[in-house]
Amino acid sequence: MSLAKLLSACPTLPRAWLPWAAALAVAAGLGLASGQWGWATAAGVALGYVGTRLVSCRGRVAPGAARPAGAARPGASSPEPDPEDEDQFIGRMIQQGRAAVLLHPQLRQDLPPQWVQSATEALHRRMARLGPGVVVPGRSGNITLPLEEADPGDPEDPIRWEQVDRFYLDRWVVTNQEYLAFVQDGGYEDPALWNPEIASLVPDFVDSTGAPGPRFWKNGCFLPGEEELPVVGVNWYEALAYARWAGKTLPTAAQWELAAARPVAVGAATLCQRRYPWGDAFQRERANVWHPGERKLLAARAIEPVPRGSGIYQLIGNVWEWTLDDFLPPDAAGEVPTMKQLRGGAYDTYFESQATAQFQSGQAPLDRKHNVGFRCVVAAALVEGPAGGEEALVSASASGSEVSP
Repeated sequence: MSLAKLLSACPTLPRAWLPWAAALAVAAGLGLASGQWGWATAAGVALGYVGTRLVSCRGRVAPGAARPAGAARPGASSPEPDPEDEDQFIGRMIQQGRAAVLLHPQLRQDLPPQWVQSATEALHRRMARLGPGVVVPGRSGNITLPLEEADPGDPEDPIRWEQVDRFYLDRWVVTNQEYLAFVQDGGYEDPALWNPEIASLVPDFVDSTGAPGPRFWKNGCFLPGEEELPVVGVNWYEALAYARWAGKTLPTAAQWELAAARPVAVGAATLCQRRYPWGDAFQRERANVWHPGERKLLAARAIEPVPRGSGIYQLIGNVWEWTLDDFLPPDAAGEVPTMKQLRGGAYDTYFESQATAQFQSGQAPLDRKHNVGFRCVVAAALVEGPAGGEEALVSASASGSEVSP
């Protein structure tokens, strides 16, 4: 089966008017029976709304419930693959955003060439290739590096840098629609995706109605019209479980900062790091941060990529982003609770100084905040195949681009 056919083989959505037609019939019956048409109309509107909400995700099936072979998982964008049909199974993984899984060495070697190419193209559409490079955490402007690593330079303010290998970074943060595929694929029921130390807590990671999923969803699904918004209300462990399911991981603080500060060598031992991805001066139109009367979450791709042509959206603003690294407050003394680093600022970040490439904040890893999302990374070495694969990877993807920091 061709990939084009597979991706177009989507079940028909329930007709939007069916819940309202049923609600109208109920309202008419109530009105005729009681004579109280005002009350009957209000009941009909309520029933119509509830009906449309129940079909908006096309229902859910309890974990472990049986389905006919090849039947569609409720809310999924394609039929559940037949385990005997390799093409269908691989095509669905690509459609789900799991191309990185297929390109890992253990699977890539057994994958037919046409599927390697399809997975490669999908990876490039979703991710930007960055590095290698050097980043000096927490600094912007021109930075003179010590010529010898053993020489810290100024003993009062030593310069520490990190070498970052090539990696792929999600061009935009994970959206509600993308996270839904993880939920409906049984991500919350797969113990292999979760850190063992919190395995007993996973059943508590539920939405506002008690279904597995992000905190602010209902009935296991995001609200209508929020498909392209960043998924929020997920804790650090949920973000990491999704990343594993997708064949990726969360970015380290150094990887995230390399992407945002875009360090450039301007001399033999001088590095220039930007305060923002576009430069050193804040530009409100390029970041969704606090503004009177306009504090709201925007779609993950609502603001054009910075720098132009990179395809990387909103590293600054909109939502804070989880990273792999721990956060240690600068003035911490003694033992402090474990927190994870957040980067980038959010739509309700008031101070521009807290929405820079260098600023870091912290959050308890179990917190599920309204303004925290995430994007994923994967090491280039894991998805570029054997020696010589790098050129093949680039040539195989017409939409691929490399972003040089």
